[in-house]
Amino acid sequence: MTGHRLVLLPRFDERRVLDAIAEHRITWALLVPTMMHRLLRLPAEVREAADVSSLETILHMGAPCAPELKRRFMDWVGADRVTEVYAGSESNGVLMIRGEEWLAHPGSVGRPASGTAVAIRAPDGTDLPPGAVGRIWLRRDGGVTYRYVGGTSARRADGWDTIGDLGCLDDDGYLYVVDRADDVILRAGTNVHPAEIERVLEIHPAVRGAVAFGVPDPDLGQRIEAVVDVSGSRITSQQLLSWIRSRLDAPRRPSAIHVVTSPVRDDAGKTSRRVYAQKYTAAQHHLK
Repeated sequence: MTGHRLVLLPRFDERRVLDAIAEHRITWALLVPTMMHRLLRLPAEVREAADVSSLETILHMGAPCAPELKRRFMDWVGADRVTEVYAGSESNGVLMIRGEEWLAHPGSVGRPASGTAVAIRAPDGTDLPPGAVGRIWLRRDGGVTYRYVGGTSARRADGWDTIGDLGCLDDDGYLYVVDRADDVILRAGTNVHPAEIERVLEIHPAVRGAVAFGVPDPDLGQRIEAVVDVSGSRITSQQLLSWIRSRLDAPRRPSAIHVVTSPVRDDAGKTSRRVYAQKYTAAQHHLK
């Protein structure tokens, strides 16, 4: 439609992606944090030998990106090439931040663009001040952009809409996404955000991907567990539990880590914490 040439691979394979960039002189690429993480897990000599000089823009979206991961990725390709977008499939708003801008606001997903307004609100609908975490609400100029089939929308008559993410704004209007509201773990009366745990686990060089979730606990209400993909490594759950002990405080520390050797997220970086919670809750009941 726009006269551009598209290069599509059957699945995301980090080595094939680098080969395709060099072969076809790719100028623009769309990635999600899972892909960025897998590219950075390649041996340093492989990345250093890769020809990515043709790349002008790398756009990443689809999931929150850990600041350490993004910083390492920009150290490799250059901050001036990296742009992040926060938006939903519903297209009810869009925020954007460029690499150099992100360095001044690390962890942010940007400021509103394309006629978007953003607000952080408490459960009662009142606007929260900068720094306070609440539900992210967006409003975009124009008409309604979507409808759900077999479901209901949170969109209000005045155009404000939410897709269920939690976050906060800083004094300059930059948005920071914390997690999905539905995935928050309530452990002993404390709200724990799974994304924080996943980011720490994925720092470990043996971990290709991690998903944290809550399972029922008679004393705590919920306890924290995680499933970790360690494909290509023989590291054990006990070794990972020992490693994470000094990196997370007790309220956010998983009580169990389940080691697997297959991806815990799809190629788009998506997963279902609820499905994993149900799976391992059922497994515990079976053992009893």
